This record gives sequence, C-alpha cells and structure tokens, in this order.
Amino acid sequence: GHSVAPKVVLPTSGVGYTGHVCFHLPESELNIAKSSFSVQVDILDESNHSHYRSSRTLVLRYKSPLLRFLWTLFYAFPLVMGWMDESQTLCAEMVAYFLISKSLRLDRIQVAISGCEMHLYDATLHLRAHFGRLSNLLRDWFFTSAVFSIGCLMLLYFLTLFLFQMQHASRSVEEAAHEL
Repeated sequence: GHSVAPKVVLPTSGVGYTGHVCFHLPESELNIAKSSFSVQVDILDESNHSHYRSSRTLVLRYKSPLLRFLWTLFYAFPLVMGWMDESQTLCAEMVAYFLISKSLRLDRIQVAISGCEMHLYDATLHLRAHFGRLSNLLRDWFFTSAVFSIGCLMLLYFLTLFLFQMQHASRSVEEAAHEL
C-alpha cells in the first residue's frame, strides 16, 4: 500500500485521542471500476512498534449511468465553470479512543491506502484530543463554567479587598493606641 508518514508531536500523560480520516475522490472511471479500498492507520513509536492499529474498508456510492447522466446534465453550468466537480467525500472513524500513557513516546501516525491505483484529490487525518473531565466540563457547559469562574474571581477580589481593608483598620487602631 501507499503510506504517508508525517511527523506528529502528541502530548503525553493521560491524554486520549479520537480520530477520523476523510478522502476526497473524483468519480473517475478508474475509481468507479475499483469502487472500494482499504485504509489502515498505525500509531507508531520511534522503533516502528505499532501501539494502535485500525483498518476500514471505504466504498464509493454507486450511481447508475442514468443518474450520472441526469446529474451531469442538471449541474452542467457549475461543472463547466469549475464551481463544482464530480467527486465524493468519504470519512471513517479510524481511532475510536487511544489513551497515551506517561511512559509512551510516540513518533508518528502512518496512514496506508490499499488501492494505490485510485485517483485521490485530498486526504485528511483529523485528531481530537480529550484532556480530561475539567476540559470537557469547560467545553460542554461553557456558560455555567464562565459564570462559576467569574464568580470565584470576584469572590477572590472581594476577599483581597477585605483583607487589605482589615490590615489598614488594624494599623489605624495600633496608631491610636500608641498616641494614648
């Protein structure tokens, strides 16, 4: 298979990841004849040892010759102007959930495609980091988290003002006691 291995830097210490791959494929005669291909994702360390492997088969949506003719006829003007193209985008979840331990030193993520003879416009690997409960709370309940955080900051501000005011009052009482 054909593989692409860009260097990635993934933070360690208990961060979990999910990810999916998207392919933008032209509806060429070659792709229609092949119609399916296999994709494999490996998360590798520096010694090429795979710590996570996932593979999926992706299939182009079938369009009958009549449907393709009618679609081309209906979208003829945007196709000629270059505003549209005859293509399909296929996405698949490849990393369901991968937790990185503290001792794990990852080097790269490798994406392998079995159908090398397929035409391909674009391929994208999307990774989403899951940093834990606090970040999920801040993301999912952002307004509540903001109100709570601002409330805590205001409480800290007023507590600081109160302590400075008490310190100033204490000094005033001490100065009055020394004058007597």
